[in-house]
Amino acid sequence: IFIGGLPHSTTTQHLREHFAAYGSILDAVVLRWPDGRSRGFGYVTFAAAEAAAAALQTLHCVGGRLIDTKRAVPGTNKVFVG
Repeated sequence: IFIGGLPHSTTTQHLREHFAAYGSILDAVVLRWPDGRSRGFGYVTFAAAEAAAAALQTLHCVGGRLIDTKRAVPGTNKVFVG
């Protein structure tokens, strides 16, 4: 799932700890700029679709801030042959 609106102090470990209550986590990441600052969003991948669905149905507060959770939509790779 996509996690947006994260406080800049949020770490990947914070995401894992918060969302572990919903089920087994395969991967979690907070995206960062090259200088190490948080970009304010991240992703959590659950082992089961039911865990992701449960997490999406709840309002979440991380680091004292209400965050945005959405189903992640994989990007599409387009190849132009010309």
